[in-house]
Amino acid sequence: MQSKISTSSLNSKAKKVKTGEKLDIANIQVFNHFYVEEKLREFLDASGESETIFKFGDNADAATSQLAAEEFIAHYKARLKSVSSADKDCKESLKRSLSLFKEQVVEALNVVDPDKYSSYRFDVRVAKRHLDKNGLKSLNTDDYGHHFRTATMDAPDTISAVVLPETSSAKLLKQLRLATSQLTTAIVIQELAADQEVDDWVRLGLRLHNNESVCKFCSGLLTEDRKVDLRKHFDDSSNLVREELARIAATSAAERSKLESWVQDLPKKSEFYPDLQQAADEHISRILNWATRRRDELDNIMKLVERKIEKFYEPLDLPNDFRLEDAPIDDLEQLINAHNLRSADHAEAALNSANAIVEHLAERHSTQYKIADARVPRLADLQAKLSARLQHHEDRAAHYKAAQTDAAVMAKSIDDDVKNVFGRQDIDVRPSSDATGYVIARHGLPATNLSEGERKIIALSYFVRSLEADDVDQDNLVVVVDDPVSSLDRENMYAAFAWLNEKLDHYPQSIVLTHDFELLRLYTVSTSNQRKASLKKIGGGNAAEKWFPRVNFLELSRCENFSHPEQNIQLQEFPVFLLQHNSEYHYLFNKVVTTARSDGDDSLLPLVGNASRRLLEGFATFEGPAGTSFQEKIDMACKGKVDDIVKNRVVKFAHGQSHRENPNPSTGVDLPTVRKELQTLLGLIRGCNSEHFERMCKATQTTPDW
Repeated sequence: MQSKISTSSLNSKAKKVKTGEKLDIANIQVFNHFYVEEKLREFLDASGESETIFKFGDNADAATSQLAAEEFIAHYKARLKSVSSADKDCKESLKRSLSLFKEQVVEALNVVDPDKYSSYRFDVRVAKRHLDKNGLKSLNTDDYGHHFRTATMDAPDTISAVVLPETSSAKLLKQLRLATSQLTTAIVIQELAADQEVDDWVRLGLRLHNNESVCKFCSGLLTEDRKVDLRKHFDDSSNLVREELARIAATSAAERSKLESWVQDLPKKSEFYPDLQQAADEHISRILNWATRRRDELDNIMKLVERKIEKFYEPLDLPNDFRLEDAPIDDLEQLINAHNLRSADHAEAALNSANAIVEHLAERHSTQYKIADARVPRLADLQAKLSARLQHHEDRAAHYKAAQTDAAVMAKSIDDDVKNVFGRQDIDVRPSSDATGYVIARHGLPATNLSEGERKIIALSYFVRSLEADDVDQDNLVVVVDDPVSSLDRENMYAAFAWLNEKLDHYPQSIVLTHDFELLRLYTVSTSNQRKASLKKIGGGNAAEKWFPRVNFLELSRCENFSHPEQNIQLQEFPVFLLQHNSEYHYLFNKVVTTARSDGDDSLLPLVGNASRRLLEGFATFEGPAGTSFQEKIDMACKGKVDDIVKNRVVKFAHGQSHRENPNPSTGVDLPTVRKELQTLLGLIRGCNSEHFERMCKATQTTPDW
């Protein structure tokens, strides 16, 4: 269990800070272990020097120069702050441009190549390389759409060449005209020409009666003149014409069928690259119009042939020659070639389109990026120059400030304290060779391996003298001194108390923390009258004195808080009995008894074990002064008074709790058991010397309840 006694004193200059009011931390000066280690370690190890404690002189020129240097410092600090802010904004702009560019590229092209255009692969380094390029080109909406489609689409198939079918409507028309013109060599028998069925029947009958003179059907006479007329009617030229008409009809039908198939085989516009589809649609439409006209011609020829065959001997009105232009397939062929070339090189085209999109996106951010990128090194250079100028003027200010100080004065003050207050004539504190700090010497040599007491004396003197520096606001100063006499022998402790008490009296408020009961006794005695006067005012209803007593004693103790481990320090009123009995034995007795009570503070149980051990040691020393060990003293104190079983139980508990400052409850004894063991230990003291036990209870204002 650890406790500290805090003594606080106020003088007439003290500034009272009310609850809720902000306390200026800069006006608090603290002396503790951390102060010594962080500020004076190299100085006390003789491996370095301390800072100079500034006491200004009357060097007016140096003071004026210092003020001028400080004006420059303020100017350059303001400029440096402004430039640093601009540099931060510039770097943020760079970061923002890079980030937006990366995000847009990944969003647009991740579908093209998820590996290449990922946040991992398309990183800051790649983004910077693109943004650093010159001559970047942007795309309009249509071009961007084209490149995006090219980059994201799969490679389309190649398109077969268009082979024009053989169609000759004009030629067939000529053949039809020629065939119909040959009918003039025959004699037309009107009654036969008027009836095709009869005409066909007579044609067959003539072939059957070629050498006959009597008709086999009607037995009528078949004259030679009649046969001649019939032969002329059925002339070979007529047969040839009929055959030619049949051939022309078949050829027209075949060509029309080929034309239909050819039209069906024409490429569709959807087979072309998207940017070629409009042109493809126009070319295909022209070809389809041409094919429609050619088909109409063939249909017309077949109708003419059909009419001629039906009315073979009637004249046929034929149209003029067909003068249809050639099929307009050249433009479509060129478009197909362009498509096929691109299809063969689609991978390269897709890559080029992706690069065009990246370049377009880079161009959108490049200007802002390049402006910021160019400014960053200029701002860094400017910051370096400003920092150099600032350092120059800070060095000048420090130089002129040092010119107004006399390092030897404060070095002598510390040296006098060490020699005259603490009697260490073998130790010298002197200015360093360049008068920028202090060094420690022993017999003219660097003082290495100082004892803990020597280190404490020198550090305490340096701290107290540093409070006298001209750059310390002494009128609003709170001084805190933690453990000023640890590691000091009794003689040096008394010297430190008297000297420290005198020095701290100059400041508005001072707080001293200590574990040492002898130092507590010195403070209670030295402040007795002041404290009585303060209590009298408080008793008389003086509210100001109640809130801000001239002298006050408080207790800081550590307790175990399992629910909130960080809240294990408590500040409380100082026990009144300790002001009357300033001994560690009285304090330990009070703590152990009050904790052992059934209504004692459970949070102290894990910590009070060590206190009980020290209490038992003090009692045993008093009761068994001739013993040379703890066990011998206990044996002498308990002999004939306490049962050995109880004695051994108490000794075992005391040994187990020795120096047990921070026990782990999960591995130690449970709390009710600790309380029971404390009661047994106190019972041993009562059993050994009940009169002493009762007097201690009265003196420490405690009452056991077991």
